[in-house]
Amino acid sequence: MKIPGMTHRRLLMAAAALLIFSQGASAVDIKTFTFDWSGASFQNGATGHGSITFDWDIAVSNGYSGTNNFNSISQLDFSITGASPGQGNGDFTKPDFQGVNFVLNGSVDPTQDLVGQAGFADFNVIARTSTHAPTGADVITVETNNQLDGNSSLLLLTHFVQGSGNGGGAGGGGNPAVPEPATLGLFGIGVAAMRFSKRRPARG
Repeated sequence: MKIPGMTHRRLLMAAAALLIFSQGASAVDIKTFTFDWSGASFQNGATGHGSITFDWDIAVSNGYSGTNNFNSISQLDFSITGASPGQGNGDFTKPDFQGVNFVLNGSVDPTQDLVGQAGFADFNVIARTSTHAPTGADVITVETNNQLDGNSSLLLLTHFVQGSGNGGGAGGGGNPAVPEPATLGLFGIGVAAMRFSKRRPARG
């Protein structure tokens, strides 16, 4: 493979520059969690399941409070089943919501179910007024059908577990790591440098 105008030394210099850049850049820690809700504590048969994908660094440092940092949430799905007819059954996605509350008051282990951990304070969703999506009613408690009085069901959060999928309370591995662009670029330059050096004619 020929690399016009680029010597072996220049390749190494470019690789070194990329290495410095990659060391200085911080990786974004994106995590997906699945969650489950139950109406059993409120004597109703409604259940909720869903998943959310967000920046864990934001969750730990600043938290998610209402509309604060809501745009950084890349995915939110929430399904309600088992509620009485007209009480908010259905599948809802991020456009049905205007905010999320995710609050930590101490350290947590994100590889384990957050519900029950001392550092986990709250997770809730805030529905848009034009929808029938579930919305926060109290700490780790949502009300179906956008909290319409007399026509909704209360649900308590029972699981909040890292992993992909749509609820179910099952755990799962973390999201696969995505190589940073600088790392990929460094790898590519390294391969090119090796091929270039092998094709250089021997001296003397």
